[in-house]
Amino acid sequence: MRVFALAESLGAVESLAESPSLMTHASVPDEQRAKLGINDSLIRLSIGVESCRDLIDDLRNSLVVLVESMGGFK
Repeated sequence: MRVFALAESLGAVESLAESPSLMTHASVPDEQRAKLGINDSLIRLSIGVESCRDLIDDLRNSLVVLVESMGGFK
C-alpha cells in the first residue's frame, strides 16, 4: 500500500489501514474479540481526503500483490 498508511486512527484526514486484532483491540481477550467479529484477518480501512482514483488504484494493486503472493486464485 502506498496511499493508505498502516496506523491506528490519529484523528487526521489521511486514509488508514489497520489490523484491529493487533492494534486497537490487542488488549481485548481473544474470546471477546471473537464475539465482536474481530479476527486476525480483519482489516479496517478509514477513508481520508485523497483522490478516490488513487485510493481505488492503491487497493487494487495491493490485492493483486496479495493474490500473487498466495499463488493466485484457486
